[in-house]
Amino acid sequence: MFYEIFKLFEKLATKIRFFNYLYSFIYVDLIEKEINVAFISSKDKVLHIGCGSCPITSELIVKKTGATVTAIDCDSNAVKIARQHFVNKNISVKVEKANGRDYSYGSFDVIVVSHGVKPKKVILENIFSKMKNGARLIYRNPKGVLGYWYYSEECVFLWDERVIEQKKISFRESVLAIKK
Repeated sequence: MFYEIFKLFEKLATKIRFFNYLYSFIYVDLIEKEINVAFISSKDKVLHIGCGSCPITSELIVKKTGATVTAIDCDSNAVKIARQHFVNKNISVKVEKANGRDYSYGSFDVIVVSHGVKPKKVILENIFSKMKNGARLIYRNPKGVLGYWYYSEECVFLWDERVIEQKKISFRESVLAIKK
C-alpha cells in the first residue's frame, strides 16, 4: 500500500512544482553522500535502476557530476513520465523501459539501485556477478517496517561494502559495493 502511495506522490511531483520541491528536498543530501562516497565524476557511465516517474537520483547525478546517465524502470507509464521530466528540464538522460534483473550491466562504472526495486536481493546478486571489475554498486536499505511496505528485502552481502548512514524518515542507509 505504501509503495502505491509513494508512486502516486512521484507522479504528483512531476506535475506540481511544490511536490517536486518536497520530493527533491528528501533526496538531495542522500544522493550527494552517495556521489561523494562512490567518487562519481563526469568520466563515469551510470545506470540508475528503478528511476520511477520522478527520477531525482538520475537528475542530481547529471547536474552534480556531469556523468552520462541511463535510467531504467519496468513501468511503461513511469518511463514515459520520466522522459518528459528530462525534456522539460532540458537534461540529457537516456530513459528506457527495462527490467533490472536482466539488463546488461557490463559497460557501466556505477550502478544505482533504488529502494523500491524488487526482488532486490536477486537483482543485486545478478548485478554484482555481471558488472565489470572496478565498478561501483549503490543500493539503499529502508528503515524497519518500511521495508515491508516497499516490498523490498534488506540486503546484507559479504562483498567489499561501505555503509553510508542516511538520517531520513524512510532510509536507514545506502550501501556502496565495489567489485574487485
